[in-house]
Amino acid sequence: MSATEILHFWFTELTEKQHFAKDAALDALIAQRFGATLQAGSRCELFGWRGDDAQLPAPQRRFAYMPYMHSESVAIHQEALRLFAQPGLESNLDFERRHLAILERFGRYPTATRS
Repeated sequence: MSATEILHFWFTELTEKQHFAKDAALDALIAQRFGATLQAGSRCELFGWRGDDAQLPAPQRRFAYMPYMHSESVAIHQEALRLFAQPGLESNLDFERRHLAILERFGRYPTATRS
């Protein structure tokens, strides 16, 4: 699976409303189509994709960077600060700073569900 195929699915096949909707059928479809790619990413095997994000329009980059903002790793948030400081993305920089402040205070997101 290529980054281009994933971006096409996310930004062309889906609507913006679907990006944030709770939908078990869509979750299953994503797992079916992209599960192997997710596993490769979790093993850091997609490092070759780094830098491709710069080619995306600002709204797509903003959305692509959301996992950085929602990570519970302070190290990841240091990168998120850099990413959201880019021209055209500054509107999310304050949100990123607030997320980081929560982690610095509590060490995690207090509302996160733990099992």
